[in-house]
Amino acid sequence: MSGPDEWSANANKAVTISLIQQGAAAPLEIANFCPKFTYPIFGQEEQIFGYQNLSIHLRFTAHDLLPNLEVTWDQKFKTIGDVKADDIEGTLRDWLSPSMSRFVLETRGLANLIHQAAFGKTLSYLSDIQDDGAGDLFKPPGEKITSYKIKDQRFEVWRGRLVDPAVRRILGRIQIFIPFFIEGGSFLNLEEQEFSLERWSIFFLYEKLSHKPLPHSSTYSFIGYSTAYRYYFYDQDTPQTLTLTTSKAYPKQAPFDFILPIQTPPHHPSRERISQFLILPPYQSQGHGSRFYGALVKDFLANPIIKEITVEDPNEAFDDLRDFCDLKRLRENGTFEHIKINTNLSMPRHGKLPTSKIIDKALLQQQRIHNKIAPRQFDRLVEMHLLSTVSAKNRKASSLAGGWGEYDFWRLLVKQRLYKFNRQSLAQLDLPERIDKLEEVFEGVESDYLRLLRGLERGEDEEPDTHEGRAADDKVANGNKGKKRAIEESEDEETENDDDDDNDDSDGYDDHMEGIERPAKRSKGWR
Repeated sequence: MSGPDEWSANANKAVTISLIQQGAAAPLEIANFCPKFTYPIFGQEEQIFGYQNLSIHLRFTAHDLLPNLEVTWDQKFKTIGDVKADDIEGTLRDWLSPSMSRFVLETRGLANLIHQAAFGKTLSYLSDIQDDGAGDLFKPPGEKITSYKIKDQRFEVWRGRLVDPAVRRILGRIQIFIPFFIEGGSFLNLEEQEFSLERWSIFFLYEKLSHKPLPHSSTYSFIGYSTAYRYYFYDQDTPQTLTLTTSKAYPKQAPFDFILPIQTPPHHPSRERISQFLILPPYQSQGHGSRFYGALVKDFLANPIIKEITVEDPNEAFDDLRDFCDLKRLRENGTFEHIKINTNLSMPRHGKLPTSKIIDKALLQQQRIHNKIAPRQFDRLVEMHLLSTVSAKNRKASSLAGGWGEYDFWRLLVKQRLYKFNRQSLAQLDLPERIDKLEEVFEGVESDYLRLLRGLERGEDEEPDTHEGRAADDKVANGNKGKKRAIEESEDEETENDDDDDNDDSDGYDDHMEGIERPAKRSKGWR
């Protein structure tokens, strides 16, 4: 009698995704890859029971992503009592776009492959691709916002609104990629009211093919996509027309001068938040991630309504991509030209040395607003850059008696930010343990900065190497399996009374921190 392992299949290996294109004589498979994750669909163990030599083949036309699902196996487990084979089609039905229902094929064993009534569905799909005479009429939905070349290949970035039916059609077909490649990601509701759909921008990355196998073939091949949504941003740096009487404890309050439903896309100051970001596996590590992210940022910077660019719950791979691209951009546009550490200071033996004495906070705020970067992200970028200006031989703490150097003030600058941001978690520790924990966190942050700087100094065209273990090669945003980022959801919130840093030791920094037992290096909650 066969055991249960003989009837179990690894879902990550059983599922194959292909991009199909017209060929000279028959459809061509131009890309073939497996999903990174299948636990949202097939369970935490990512196992499918009840089949031998199981194959789940999900095909997409390369240009308009028209899908086809084919499921084959050698043998299927015969039901014994309550034990039966997993219902693959039933399981996938809730995850596939409604447009896929007419393409689902379940082949009942290799012995039945000759049954044309079943197998003919996939044959018909491939035949329809090859016979499609309107492929050359296709263009990505929305408008082209930029293009770039890598060697002899040309790529284009298109932007559309979710309110556009053509955008929803394409997005609906590719949302199955979310559980496959984006940990913790969720589908967008394509049936929302129009004013809600208007808030969403969808960006598509396509290769513009230079060679068409047939005169009527499409010249586009899908590479990746990103989603972003816009929401209200209280711009405290712009004078408001409505003055409210508030208590001294709450000096910053947005005027209630808007009505529902809010105009969409908003015509008042707004944040743009990148929600999902994916480059398909065959096209990763080729420079597309940085170029695609750069195209999004450039588009947001050109819109005067958008005051700040943020990211929703990124994983570590996207953190690296974002840090790498943002740091490179700020270096190139002259942001860091006048940002320097004030070394003409004497460290007091007792009391506090305010951050504003170490660095020009007014200049930082001016440059941050100009570059539309969230406060915490901008602080980290400044810290990275300042560390790069200190020679390696001088990156060693001095004694107080021997006088402080640039590196010592940089250490203090970083530690002050880490302490403020993690104040409530650190406050739970005794003073000696608190000092040790802060030093441990600081060393992890410094190590991570140096890793990113080494990648930038090597002139890498893509983000630097990332740590293994959490979708490090996927270039994705939005979520992490089982370990949600503790504070990233509020990275774009201004810290209350931050201007009072010189006088107040309780700056009201975000207290949404995970437990202190988290490791320091690459620990997002302590960055």
